[in-house]
Amino acid sequence: MPADLQGAVLKRQCEYLAGRYCAVQAMGMAGILNPEPPLRGSGGAPIWPAGIRGSISHSCQQAVAILCRTDTGCAGLGVDIEGFIADDSLDTVMPLVLQTDEWLLLQSYHCRRELLTVAFSVKEAFYKAIYPYICRFADFHEVVITGLGKGRAALTPRAGLAAELPKNILIQASYRMGSCGVESRVVMMRRAEKGEVPETFCEGSRLIQTQWAG
Repeated sequence: MPADLQGAVLKRQCEYLAGRYCAVQAMGMAGILNPEPPLRGSGGAPIWPAGIRGSISHSCQQAVAILCRTDTGCAGLGVDIEGFIADDSLDTVMPLVLQTDEWLLLQSYHCRRELLTVAFSVKEAFYKAIYPYICRFADFHEVVITGLGKGRAALTPRAGLAAELPKNILIQASYRMGSCGVESRVVMMRRAEKGEVPETFCEGSRLIQTQWAG
């Protein structure tokens, strides 16, 4: 248990350990011998073994870890689990997560609470995927949701953020809603030399996910 969590409430400690348990299981499935729980790096991000991209999240008595080997073309992974935003917080959260152009595009979404939770979660997953490149906390307004529906989201980094990221990267964002919230996943893949989309990007193959529910 990290020193800064030793005095945390039991719930927070359990969530942390559940996430690390999922990470160890996923690394074992990826063929890593005797995997150890990933340590926390700057900003609390997990430190993965060389050649591995991964992400961990926990909420709603659940924990999840995803990982993929970089030799498959994977350039970044992010996963996020969020409970639905409370109705009395919607007016406060909306301007923090969505800008006017995004809201005008997405306002036809049938449920504002679901929309904001999805938007929050998808952006969180994206920021986890890019953290190894920017090594800082990004603002919700640094990436724009340009499309949303049927479990998929289209994301476009604004110019300043895009300049900090690798070139020729494809971003796939997906989400699914459960009984108590949203799980989002972002996969960043390097374009092949001729510009085609790698098979792993299209099919999600070789992407390992483990989950725990309490």
